[in-house]
Amino acid sequence: MKSLKYVQQLVACNLCGGDNFLEISKRDRHDLNITSALCTQCGLIAINPRMSPEDYDDLYQSGENHRLWMELNNTTKTPDFAERYKGAYQFGRKVAEVVKQHIGTGLAVEVGSGTGAVLAAFRDVADIKMVKGIDPSPEEAAKCNARLDKE
Repeated sequence: MKSLKYVQQLVACNLCGGDNFLEISKRDRHDLNITSALCTQCGLIAINPRMSPEDYDDLYQSGENHRLWMELNNTTKTPDFAERYKGAYQFGRKVAEVVKQHIGTGLAVEVGSGTGAVLAAFRDVADIKMVKGIDPSPEEAAKCNARLDKE
């Protein structure tokens, strides 16, 4: 199993402050040791434990996120939006199937939404009425929300 070089920390829920989580997955779609968890008090799904804000800044500002994607996909080619969308959508479908009985159908917001594919999968599988993405990259967030608004 692959790991990120960054230290991960267990945190309270960002939405309600709760500290009881249902583990959804111990690995992400790239087999990285990243745990996704559902807050049992409010239903927020987030990476927990997760990197510190400083480590997230470093990951995106240094370009390490794109280098990591290329390494995990065994390529020297810069990540293509369509390729990343396809992989993220497949991953999102799997996660949505697991959690759909635990979540409502009103609004889903993903922080770190990248391509928006995970949100699209949640909308399709869990019958979410409205989805919105937030991402550290303004370009990614704009592409994500433009695509989701058209679909």
